[in-house]
Amino acid sequence: MAALVPDAGQIVWVRPDEGEDGLVYAVTDRIDTCADASRFAMLSDGRFIVACPQSDRIEIPSGPHVDLRYGARPHGVIQRADGRIFATLQGTGELIELGMDLALIGRWPAIADARGLAALPDGRLIVTRWRSVDGIGRAAVVDPDTGDRVEWTLANDPQGASDTEIGGVPTWLDQPLVSPSGAEVGFPAMQANLEHGPLFDGEVPAFDTVLRAVVSFVDVPEEVEDFEERKQFDGRGFASACVYSARGDFMFLAMRGSRVIERLDRLTGGASGTLLESGIGVDGLALSADDRWLFANAGLSRALHIWDVSDLRGVPLPAQVVSLVEAAPLDPVIARGKQLFNDSFDPRL
Repeated sequence: MAALVPDAGQIVWVRPDEGEDGLVYAVTDRIDTCADASRFAMLSDGRFIVACPQSDRIEIPSGPHVDLRYGARPHGVIQRADGRIFATLQGTGELIELGMDLALIGRWPAIADARGLAALPDGRLIVTRWRSVDGIGRAAVVDPDTGDRVEWTLANDPQGASDTEIGGVPTWLDQPLVSPSGAEVGFPAMQANLEHGPLFDGEVPAFDTVLRAVVSFVDVPEEVEDFEERKQFDGRGFASACVYSARGDFMFLAMRGSRVIERLDRLTGGASGTLLESGIGVDGLALSADDRWLFANAGLSRALHIWDVSDLRGVPLPAQVVSLVEAAPLDPVIARGKQLFNDSFDPRL
């Protein structure tokens, strides 16, 4: 459910659960698309391409679509700088290429449980593995021109649990983010403590040492993780989205269950401020080209939160909160249940 700010100055995001159809929103328009929309991209001709995992299809609203095999579950979709369109298939672990008419052009093995998708400056494509089932985080880097494939790994952290950090492995790897310089790739995630617990050392862990939000970084020229740069966020459970500033000196990370957005200084590696009141279930972030306005798509609050982040000497508060629905799309009890399941802000949870 990515948010973005196109060159034309529009703010665009995708919203499932809007009744029978999902919606791609722009500032001045609402475009019907599939109800199970996951990710989307704006194409060079101004149209949108949307991945629909539950219905196993990729579509251009009011245009062509491609029905994939049952269980393909497309998730990530991008248009590379040269105009070529690619998508990940979570169900089959593949990377596919589509034409502007959505005709299938090519397919390559990528990685099991394929999820997020991003392009490196050299044209290769990063495909993340969503769940880290074998004690290590993984992403495949595929060259669609040669078919060559290499694998990047995010190491298991062996350290013991403390008040501020835990050991474990990054998992729930969704959208990778390439820095503006192309020198590093950030992987927002959740770190699961797989080293400690009743099955390992006989100890029952405290609630705040079971998992933590992390962001890991791979050095692109070396193609290895810079493990010392991995950053954990105390009191946060899952880093669900991130965005670099235009110069790559800062990174904003959405903490899905905590209703906050953290700012990370990439020059020092230290935390650099917390934005409060981001809404429930933030799953997409975007910055304006001048780095002034930060947009957060709070999926379960049905709102777009906007901050002026040009000066962070104080704690920024949302400059505006834009409601995304005219009428609630779900039964109030179901909607409240989804909010509670995905929220840890209330101490009772």
